[in-house]
Amino acid sequence: YDTPFGSSTMSLDTHTIESSFGPRGGKMEVDYVVDFDHAIVGRNTFTIDIKEQGGEIADV
Repeated sequence: YDTPFGSSTMSLDTHTIESSFGPRGGKMEVDYVVDFDHAIVGRNTFTIDIKEQGGEIADV
């Protein structure tokens, strides 16, 4: 990124992506590191659970 104060770099390094899906849903987990100017500033993990919904599709 170029700013009035100088340039910096930012990157994401994905460590793992795991997923398992079936006919009624599934799960996905992502683990990654955020790097700012070649220094690790955070490690994050998020999980998405997908489940079958009965009836009509909900308005999100």
